[in-house]
Amino acid sequence: MPPVLAAAVTIAAVALVIHGSAGYIRDVASGAAPRLATWVVFTVAMGEGTAAAAMKGAWPSAGLTLAGTVTCAAIVAAGWRHGRRDIKRLDRVCAALALAGVGLLTAADLDPRLLPVAVAIAVSVGADGLAFAPTFANGWRGAEPWRPFAQFGLAATLTLAAASGGPAGVIYPGYEVVINAAMAAVAVLGWRRAQGSALARSRPPAPNSPGTVSP
Repeated sequence: MPPVLAAAVTIAAVALVIHGSAGYIRDVASGAAPRLATWVVFTVAMGEGTAAAAMKGAWPSAGLTLAGTVTCAAIVAAGWRHGRRDIKRLDRVCAALALAGVGLLTAADLDPRLLPVAVAIAVSVGADGLAFAPTFANGWRGAEPWRPFAQFGLAATLTLAAASGGPAGVIYPGYEVVINAAMAAVAVLGWRRAQGSALARSRPPAPNSPGTVSP
């Protein structure tokens, strides 16, 4: 892809990430309580992805993950005082993976011959993916909107179209395409389930069903 077009695509992807995150940032600033452990892991993992992509000159991927890093950090900052501070076993595993990613990224920077940068990115992706588990659970309960995830997936798809820098330029965007497409689908299904349950509860009981008396 020509550099000018790649730059335009990258800007569009960044704009999609920021727009998709803006609503939740506003909600958190207004009092919604995010799970801080989850968002800290997201911030660190995407920050690692940004650094790794930049090391390899994979600027479209670096732009995508930098936008994600900034928006996740904004959610942590907005919810720092009133966010949920509970830490579960999954949070500890995610944090360990994120810290391992930092160490691997440092090692890859010091001597790329011994450790490819792509390994550090893969570990960061693992931390990010595990941290997504509670979001999937919320989505299945109908508590997550699908549009932001669709926007994030579209941003990642655009990034893949402009990808450069070898594996370092495609690992994180490829992961983002898959995870956000899956999350959007789960959010839609969860919303439909929740609507169906609400409709069923609102219907009057059928004649002769339990809880009714025949005339």
